[in-house]
Amino acid sequence: MPLPKVTRRQVLVGAAAGAAGAAGWFLRRPGEQARVLGVQHSPSPTASPSPGQPAPVLSTQIIGGAILSPVGGLTVPAGQRLRFDPERSTTLTMRGNLIVEGVLEMRPARRDVIHTIRFVGLDNRRFVGGGDVPLESDTGLWVIGQGRLDCSGVTTGGTVSAFGETFTVGRNVRIEGTSSGKAHTFIRASVAQSITGVAFRYMGAAKPTGHPDPQLASTFVGGRYALHFHKCGEGSRGSIIENCVAYDGENRGFVPHGSHGITLRRCTAWRTRMNGFWWDPSGDSDAGINDSHDLILEDCLAVDVRNLLTEPPSVAGFTYSGGRNTVARRCRAAGVRSWDGEGAGHSWPRSGSGDPTSDEGARDGLFEDCVSHDNQQGVFIWVKEKIQLVRFRAYRNTLDVRQGAYRTRTLWTGAAFESPGGYQNQATALRAGEGLTIDASRFVGPFICGSHAVDAPTDQPVLVRTSALEAGIVIDQSNSSEPGRAYYLFDRCNRAGRELQRGDFTIRARRPGTRIEVVNADGSRFTV
Repeated sequence: MPLPKVTRRQVLVGAAAGAAGAAGWFLRRPGEQARVLGVQHSPSPTASPSPGQPAPVLSTQIIGGAILSPVGGLTVPAGQRLRFDPERSTTLTMRGNLIVEGVLEMRPARRDVIHTIRFVGLDNRRFVGGGDVPLESDTGLWVIGQGRLDCSGVTTGGTVSAFGETFTVGRNVRIEGTSSGKAHTFIRASVAQSITGVAFRYMGAAKPTGHPDPQLASTFVGGRYALHFHKCGEGSRGSIIENCVAYDGENRGFVPHGSHGITLRRCTAWRTRMNGFWWDPSGDSDAGINDSHDLILEDCLAVDVRNLLTEPPSVAGFTYSGGRNTVARRCRAAGVRSWDGEGAGHSWPRSGSGDPTSDEGARDGLFEDCVSHDNQQGVFIWVKEKIQLVRFRAYRNTLDVRQGAYRTRTLWTGAAFESPGGYQNQATALRAGEGLTIDASRFVGPFICGSHAVDAPTDQPVLVRTSALEAGIVIDQSNSSEPGRAYYLFDRCNRAGRELQRGDFTIRARRPGTRIEVVNADGSRFTV
């Protein structure tokens, strides 16, 4: 629907109280009760802020009602706070970028007070993507310098059920584009952000092509995601993203890229494209600039994540890229689909270590009580770094796990793999201290011993220990592009409550030199 014609009557919300030259930040719609409720001033600071600390706020502009920005957008300057009236529902309609160098405050006092920023009139065909600074062509919310979001909303309903998950999308703080024009949020700031109870709808942009083929209907635009922390480094440490939802976007959802110390708690990505939660992988020559250290994800959900485009690959609900000390607890992924049939609930894709002088990698983490169901792949792992997965559950996936890499250090403990498709392994080890270990876990589908890229020393096994293998073990090394042999050791495992027997192994294709050994509880052993 076209916007009503705007008169040239301006609302005074400038940088200085009472200054005539301050007019021009906002235009209101005729007939609406848009108003500036006040200007508050703070004493001038006596000292500069410490690194990583917010800049002092010298004045606060309070707005309420229905407000229309000038064509071309507006900026909240450093030292100023733009505050939505806590007692009054307020909609700021943006006709260009909203650039925050100061503070944007959206903190409704009650559940029935709705604070909204809506970007209109976007042409996603003009989007360029990439870079570190605001672009006029790529309309969205930009938080830069010492800019800070201070958003605190609550859930307002909007219950949705999809792929066996039930969640809510209603929030009383809303940042959104439109169904015909997607916007984005880009944060490159040196201070921590506080973003709670925000709905990001129609955020995350792709470039439409007009092609009738769904795989060619749009092209990927880098960096224009629903909520994107971009190379904030230590500046983002202490940021809290809680009870937020990103949905109906055409790009990735939550992206903590090259930004450390961020906590995402109870956040939902629904109907996003490519990835619900993701950040850029490391490269062998980038010195770790893309790595995000000390991230915490708790009780997050990615559901109905899809991608029909042939590029980029690695579609997943959660993609864990480079960075030390990633922790994910009780995170769930469901309904992930990709054009190539390899959409994964949780993914650790192959990438460089970020440090060309190190062979230890730049990624490790602890993942507890996470779940993946109703996906094409429950889990995809192709990394050498050390990751620990505790009490992971996968069910109703086409394939529960596909795992590879020739120097893996993955430890599974207490996992349940409940899909008939089973667990496909192509991981191995090259030296002491490496290897895939699966301990005290349950396999409903077969454990598939695959082929490997390189030969592994015979003293470094893939170890499956004290686990229940209800569908037995399949040896299938038919992939001619992976010629390596391997060593599998099944230690005190069982099938249907009894110790493993030779008849529990099905050999489809086996590489010469592959070694498969079984050790029973009484110490007896046999080879297959």
